[in-house]
Amino acid sequence: MINVLLVDDQHIVRQGIASLLNLSDEVLVLAEAESGEAALTFLAKAVPDIVLMDIRMPGMNGVETLIEMRERNIHCPTILLTSFEDTDLVQKGLAVGAVASLLKDVTIDELLRVIKTYASNGQKIRAKESPDNNFNTLTPRESQVLRLISQGLCNKEIATQLGLSTGTVKNHTSNIFSKLGVRDRIQAALKYNHHS
Repeated sequence: MINVLLVDDQHIVRQGIASLLNLSDEVLVLAEAESGEAALTFLAKAVPDIVLMDIRMPGMNGVETLIEMRERNIHCPTILLTSFEDTDLVQKGLAVGAVASLLKDVTIDELLRVIKTYASNGQKIRAKESPDNNFNTLTPRESQVLRLISQGLCNKEIATQLGLSTGTVKNHTSNIFSKLGVRDRIQAALKYNHHS
């Protein structure tokens, strides 16, 4: 069973995500927190397998909470949730230890897949990676998506080719941009072509 700490300032969002996650036999929402401060209080007592945290919250946001977790030597794979593509904030989050970021409109199947992936291997993205090492932080699926981006395919075409939803491709694209430190598809394609 994968134990999850769910952190979001909106009660209805926490309730919705928790209800969906608890339908799975493999995931249990161990606790919920309405703020970064409340999450840190919980993490001082128990460390779950995964933290699922909203990136934008009043008071201490997701990135600031991650920094504080690091300062307190709390090592727990953390997935950031965002309601829109906020590349700068997501990139900061990945740089300080988040393992992934997902848009809040992600499908439950994709969310469970990502939770299982990172809970099983605790894969982390280290701050200040060299550009070449950044490619090593891409998951196999992200590498496939990046290759197709470099061939000029749009999200819909990539989704069709890989048998994914367009929303899932958007999530992968957002993670790729953040991990590679780029702002758009052109920069990502140039970086990929230079790397390969």
